[in-house]
Amino acid sequence: MSKPTLGYWGLRGQAECIRYILRYTGIEWNDNQLELTMEQFNQYFGVDKPAMFERGFQLANLPYLEDGDVKLTQSVAICRYLARKHGLAPSSEAELQRCDMAEQEVMDYRTGDVIWPSR
Repeated sequence: MSKPTLGYWGLRGQAECIRYILRYTGIEWNDNQLELTMEQFNQYFGVDKPAMFERGFQLANLPYLEDGDVKLTQSVAICRYLARKHGLAPSSEAELQRCDMAEQEVMDYRTGDVIWPSR
C-alpha cells in the first residue's frame, strides 16, 4: 500500500491539523510542501491546480490528501476522513456533539471570529 500524500504550502496553516493526526496515528506520508515563491505560486495556479481535476479531485484546492483512491481537499474534510479511518471519530451522539462544538470553536479562532477583550 502506498503512503498517502498531503499537499500544501510550506507552512503550518490549514494543513497542520492534518499533520497532527498523521503523526498521532503513526502513519508515514509524503508531505508535498510547496515553496512560497512566485515561481511555485504560478506553477500551482497555472498548471497544478487545473490538473487536479484530471487526477480525480472533485475540488481543486489546498490542502489536499491523496490516499489510494481517496482524493480530498479542505482541511476539515480531510481531518474527519482520517479520524474515521483510524478510529478517532466519535462513536456516540454525545461525543459527536462535543467534537462538533470543539471543531467550530477552533474554526472561530482560525478565522478571527473570536474577539479578545482589551486589557
